Amino acid sequence: MLDDDGLPLDEVGPWAKEKHERLRKYVDISRATRRKYAVGSGGASYIDLYCGWGRGIIHGTCEKIDGSPLVAFKSAREGGVPFSEIHIADLDEEKARATRQRIENANGTAMLEVGPAEVTVRRIVSQLNPHGLHFAFLDPYNLHA
Repeated sequence: MLDDDGLPLDEVGPWAKEKHERLRKYVDISRATRRKYAVGSGGASYIDLYCGWGRGIIHGTCEKIDGSPLVAFKSAREGGVPFSEIHIADLDEEKARATRQRIENANGTAMLEVGPAEVTVRRIVSQLNPHGLHFAFLDPYNLHA
């Protein structure tokens, strides 16, 4: 199924809404600390190694929701302390590119890596400022894949 932006959607379970609410709360409660790094020399980054398509539809419904990278990006921006960097990755290049496009459509920028998480994490870590605050959200779609 395609979203209004013409990009595919992940099919997700109804628990995704609760997961995203917890992510929003974490992004919100970490705002003051993130501000110290975001405006300082270290930066404050968000990392998602399993970004998927970036948006989903709840199984058995017509309800469409943002995926975790967009939830974190929008929550940080709406809270007045956006992440200074967003790093997304996925095993599937088409999915990762769709998520990056959706972040760009929301007036953001994301750095993209493609490959298995154990490989992409090393590439992402090598790009991070060692004095920054880095939030990695690790939520694999399927542990068996």
